[in-house]
Amino acid sequence: INADGAATTVAFAGNTFAATLNFGGDGTVTTSDNNLTAAVTTSIINTGTLTSGTRTITGQIGTAALPIKTINGTTAKTTTLANDAYAQTLNVVGTGTILQQGNFTGAVAFANAAGTLKVSDGKNINAAITTAGAPTGTLSLLGTTTVSGAVGTNANRLNILNAGITGATDTFSGDIFAAATNVGSDGSTTTGTGAVALNGNLTGPALNYGGDAFVTVAAAKTLTAAITNTTTNQGTLTLDSASAVVGAVGSTGVGL
Repeated sequence: INADGAATTVAFAGNTFAATLNFGGDGTVTTSDNNLTAAVTTSIINTGTLTSGTRTITGQIGTAALPIKTINGTTAKTTTLANDAYAQTLNVVGTGTILQQGNFTGAVAFANAAGTLKVSDGKNINAAITTAGAPTGTLSLLGTTTVSGAVGTNANRLNILNAGITGATDTFSGDIFAAATNVGSDGSTTTGTGAVALNGNLTGPALNYGGDAFVTVAAAKTLTAAITNTTTNQGTLTLDSASAVVGAVGSTGVGL
């Protein structure tokens, strides 16, 4: 299937099966609530917009050399990206949810506090994650994941970060700015015993251990947040050389 028109929109009204859907110009394809079983490609770097509702896009989207321009979710809908995706921007729209079952490379943008990006076990986000306001969006890691870019900014923070579910080791390579960081959580289960490695700074105001999970702060990095735990004597905090914590750790009767 060739979507060659620039500034035009093609809408698929039913499930679509093809070897390839290719953008030849900077147009838009919408799938609404229909599955798209096809690899999505572009002939021109950062060209083409794909918008989907509550359905699955099965094939790989873009390539490292030729990413598409934009992938949009839809408010109040759950879009599943079943393969690797390469796009200039992945937009989590409104109150919608995107389930990323492959790796994603590009930039992630949240526009609403109730929007959610879920990342499957063993898949990575090679992107900076930005928000349209403070605090905005939820990032939930469902297993072992590396997030390579910064998460939020000091002015526009992520609303909720969930990581460190049982059996997972989640690594954040850049700085994190989040209103709430929940360790041992994937957004539904909250008592996990996994590990979170902070290779950048984390700025809160809050980090909570839901279960007996582990957080490591890399050398010369700072965790700026009040650190709490749901159950007393649970949670391990490891500080590498010259790292620091700015904020209370635990409370009387509910210490780590």
